[in-house]
Amino acid sequence: MTKPLEDKVRLVTSNLDWATGVNKDRDQLGHLVTRLYAAWGLVLLTQETKNFRLLAVLRALTARYHLPRPLVMQGVGPAKAGTAMAGIGVRVQRFRLFLGGRSRATLPRWVTRGRVRLSGGVLALFSAHVPPPRVGWAPQEKYLRRLRRRLARVEARGHSWAVGGDFNADIQRVAQLLGGHVLPGATPRGIGIIASAGVKTTRFGRDTYGLRQGDTDHPAVWADVKIIPLPAARVGEEVGVDG
Repeated sequence: MTKPLEDKVRLVTSNLDWATGVNKDRDQLGHLVTRLYAAWGLVLLTQETKNFRLLAVLRALTARYHLPRPLVMQGVGPAKAGTAMAGIGVRVQRFRLFLGGRSRATLPRWVTRGRVRLSGGVLALFSAHVPPPRVGWAPQEKYLRRLRRRLARVEARGHSWAVGGDFNADIQRVAQLLGGHVLPGATPRGIGIIASAGVKTTRFGRDTYGLRQGDTDHPAVWADVKIIPLPAARVGEEVGVDG
């Protein structure tokens, strides 16, 4: 018998910090998987994911703790290793990578994309890492406008979207440019989740384990989200933060 669709999914976004090494990645990921796994499914959206054996690492972790096997999308080379996405206990479909932008000051910025089906509809997911402030607003805006074009395609299909990322800028300003709203729990430094109208938060939080252990320089942000169908005219409109 086909398993009924869940009405929500847990999203976790975490910058794993390029400078800390793959063993720190393993420690941080192990904590996030075991601490934040939910019976209705977990999707990890990571940035600065330098562990090239991410699939093997997550398979070992989920087997150790008797959790469902993960589905993982990650870049295959140094320039693509920044963002990744992993679904645990939920089927993530249509994994893709696309180029967010290039800059002489940084590696090429690749965005990871996937989608999940909930009882309320299709939720397209993105893991994004905006270029740092040192490159200036122009490259950041170019990256975000390229991402916005992808989000507009999602909306044109009548689907909802959520972007987990390190936005490296005022997150409210970023949300306005992307045509979405900031989910609660985001940090002032731009770590968080931005979503389209109709994506409602039911629970949320920040996890500071990685900060305390020296695994990363940012907290992880998580939210349980569901889709509330909206009239077509409201798709893409900016709405307030969900409580």
